[in-house]
Amino acid sequence: MTNRPDLAPAYFIEEPTMAADVVNLRQFRKAKARSEREATAEQNRISHGRTKIEKSLTRAENEMAARLHEQGRIEKPEQD
Repeated sequence: MTNRPDLAPAYFIEEPTMAADVVNLRQFRKAKARSEREATAEQNRISHGRTKIEKSLTRAENEMAARLHEQGRIEKPEQD
């Protein structure tokens, strides 16, 4: 038997195989961009986000505290 590949018998010749699956690059780029936007949105929700109910509750508590503070104020008579 000889070492030249062009003279090798047919059963020794390997068929070329695909290294990976075929990927549609447009869809891949869109999916990657979507996941990056979702990750950014999640970070924004964590750092800045509060629900509308939480905001309204905080606003109501602040208004109540301001009213109670004003009720306890002693008004001095005006001096002429």
